[in-house]
Amino acid sequence: IDGSRDRSQQVLAWFNTAAFAIPGFVNASAVRPTRQFGTSPIGNITGPSFWSFDTVLSKGFQLGPMRLQLRAEVYNPFNVPMLGAPIVEASSANFGQVRTSNANYLPRTLQLGMRLDW
Repeated sequence: IDGSRDRSQQVLAWFNTAAFAIPGFVNASAVRPTRQFGTSPIGNITGPSFWSFDTVLSKGFQLGPMRLQLRAEVYNPFNVPMLGAPIVEASSANFGQVRTSNANYLPRTLQLGMRLDW
């Protein structure tokens, strides 16, 4: 992956599709036949990485015999979208493009909580 390209350029061409010519199927009678490009193993193209950053702020107070805890939890505070896998079917018009977000991606979420122990 070329680090000099911005995210919108990477989405349109995750890898160099010109390096691939459409070969025959490994087993054309399979339910989902696959192709093998030269000597490269099947499944050697990796997609974008996935990372997650979550933040929790909490403050506890002593109220006589009771204890109060306030919490603020922020999931994905920077709201960075995580890209899904590129399309690797060489006969597709979208070959090499990332057309979806990662299934595990959640947009920014804020959760507030309070706990009272007595």
